[in-house]
Amino acid sequence: MFLSYTDFVRVKEPTQLLGKVIDAETGMPLEKVHIYIQLGNEEALSNSKGEFRLLTWEKLPITVTAALNNYTMRITTVKEAAHDLKIKLRKK
Repeated sequence: MFLSYTDFVRVKEPTQLLGKVIDAETGMPLEKVHIYIQLGNEEALSNSKGEFRLLTWEKLPITVTAALNNYTMRITTVKEAAHDLKIKLRKK
């Protein structure tokens, strides 16, 4: 009987988070928001449309933080892969 290495080790796919960061009052997209996983090295910046893409190898649920100067930091728990995660930040 012949078994390959992959028969013994299951290759895990990273969890992908796609989303958008907006101003809670105006609904306008926020650019250059620092989005990161609390227990990992994964991070991203939102683009000019407020959009971001984050890949993580951390096990779900994960804690995601969004931070931008002059806005209150937002901490969110994500329980499953998301393709439309909305993060609303409020001005300080």
